[in-house]
Amino acid sequence: MRRRALLGAAGLALAPAVVRAADGDLAADVLIVGAGLAGLTAARALMAANKKVLVLEARDRIGGRAFTDTSLGFAFDTGAAWLPAGALAKELGGKPVGGPEVSAVSLLGKPLSAEALKDYAKTEETMTARLKEARTRQPGVAATAVLFANTPAEQLVLARLAAPMPFEKAVSLEGGVGAAVARFGLRVPVKLGAHVVRVDSTGGNVTVVTTGGALHARAAIVTVPVGVLAAGPFAFAPPLKPPKRAVLTGNAMVASLRVGLSFARGMPKTPANALLGGLTRAGVPFEALVRPANRDAAVVVLTGAAATQIEEKGPSASGAFALSALAEVYGNDVRAAFTGSLASRWSHDPFARGAWCVPAASSAAALAAPHDSRVFFASDATAAAHTGTLEAAHASGLRSAGEAKALLR
Repeated sequence: MRRRALLGAAGLALAPAVVRAADGDLAADVLIVGAGLAGLTAARALMAANKKVLVLEARDRIGGRAFTDTSLGFAFDTGAAWLPAGALAKELGGKPVGGPEVSAVSLLGKPLSAEALKDYAKTEETMTARLKEARTRQPGVAATAVLFANTPAEQLVLARLAAPMPFEKAVSLEGGVGAAVARFGLRVPVKLGAHVVRVDSTGGNVTVVTTGGALHARAAIVTVPVGVLAAGPFAFAPPLKPPKRAVLTGNAMVASLRVGLSFARGMPKTPANALLGGLTRAGVPFEALVRPANRDAAVVVLTGAAATQIEEKGPSASGAFALSALAEVYGNDVRAAFTGSLASRWSHDPFARGAWCVPAASSAAALAAPHDSRVFFASDATAAAHTGTLEAAHASGLRSAGEAKALLR
């Protein structure tokens, strides 16, 4: 199977400003760890308030889990791909692109008829109601603990309820959401390849120690994902307090695998922007956006246990799975028309360790709580609403910037 390399992507072509500061100098009023949307938003808000900022990013690019690759001949968002319609999409720029226009469900490789779709909808309604009732008695109980699947329809519904996506497929952006996030951060001063070792707030200033030296500021904002903080790639001095450590270890990142596929002209043969939900003949649940923006392409998505199962086998196996899943529905003509694939591997990315995190409201508040009065936190898991989404990351960036501004007065 042929695959295109991840490099050469649209996001890599956008190089942010790079700032260096001598050890011992105040590098900034605020040092920000992580150049995803939360970190970039915080930086822009502080810059608008005439505060000096410097973002430290371990990767060789900005954008975090929002990244657009163009090597397949279309804008493939390997991570965050959807936004709510409204202010955030407008702020990021780019032409809004609507979500799916038609939908279908396939069970064991067979698309459901209109009558079968009605039965599937009833199954989904019944199982959703059962889960809601169970959670009134036991908040947060896992779907797999109270629901059982005896039919293919029930198996697909249970998979969706067990690992629901936290966002609606409302709006994407022409050219890719990841590319838009990269443009959003172009004027933000960023030090790329900066691997943080320690965030130390025991002295007169906050010191962020990297493998390339120490940088000093009056405050710091840490925006790396929950999974990265839980893994402990860098330390805090003084150490994080037990409540924050507890919520870090108790809220796992969700696995989500996205596979982009490109095809010869006119394939797959289906209407544009078709959303396909399916269960393969082997019983693996998936979702696919077929012919996005009428491109000769598809994006196959797996979430939760299914994503982990396929992701562990590597990018080539992920592409093979996605192609087979589409071939079961659209026929083997898609195999002959296949020209390339690309798979995300966020769970294996040491700077992500998963796709998103949706903690309970109380845990999100604990994750967002400042540390030692001068170290603040922002990420998709720390917002009060819409956790796990770009909207949450943006809101958390604004909130942490406000906390830092209040300290700097």
